[in-house]
Amino acid sequence: MRSSKPKSRSGWLERLAAACLLLHSLPSVAAELSIRLDNPPASGFVELQLYDSANAFGARSNPVKTLRYPADSAETYTMEQLSAGEYALLVYHDANSNSQIDRNFIGIPVEPIGFSNRYVPKGPPSFSRAAFVIKQDETRAVDVRLYLPLGKRGQIGVGLGMIARSSPYRDYNGSVSQLIPAITYIGERLQVFGPRFQ
Repeated sequence: MRSSKPKSRSGWLERLAAACLLLHSLPSVAAELSIRLDNPPASGFVELQLYDSANAFGARSNPVKTLRYPADSAETYTMEQLSAGEYALLVYHDANSNSQIDRNFIGIPVEPIGFSNRYVPKGPPSFSRAAFVIKQDETRAVDVRLYLPLGKRGQIGVGLGMIARSSPYRDYNGSVSQLIPAITYIGERLQVFGPRFQ
């Protein structure tokens, strides 16, 4: 014989409220980003890095999303499944396919780079100048222009450094200094960084 217990309406309501709370706390991932390159490269690779904070953007670490494609003169790339929020985009042309932005001896990129909003910085890039907002369920388009920070001559760098130290000899009040040439060249078969060759 079955026992007939009345169903608890409060238990059903509690489960419904918990499910609604769980769904509400999940981030929206329906947004999409369409990236248009003004001057797409035809060889090497194109890497796109999306950042959601000024600290990560400034340190070039922990991007929210990274995509890497063989360069084939494509003008448009797409990033999908993004949460709504504020972002900044860095794109670079990995011309020699070594999976990094090549730089000269003082850290300036010697491969073409670009930022969202066609932003071309005069110094270290700013997150706020490259930033844009993606809304929930939106397909957002941003434009990027690749450029060489130092122009075509950016592959060659020449500088001068100096080492200064006190003398190790007792009763000598002078100092010892030495000038050091700093030369860098990045080519397809040879890379020179100061006195080192690769």
